[in-house]
Amino acid sequence: MADTAYFRGEGGHVWEMDLPLSDQHARAHEEGRLVRVNKDGSPYTEPATKESGGKRAPKAPARTEEKS
Repeated sequence: MADTAYFRGEGGHVWEMDLPLSDQHARAHEEGRLVRVNKDGSPYTEPATKESGGKRAPKAPARTEEKS
């Protein structure tokens, strides 16, 4: 069974996607057009790991909308 994660797209819908992401989806994630979230759409936070000393990864910066 493949690992999956939830992502919110540009329209606000939450999608369950297989990991690793395809090149196209990975690019959208890097550009902020796909944002990783929990299943309920709440902000995703990396779980603390033993290697990180119990610290969680920093949150990604909020995406800002550009007005034309």
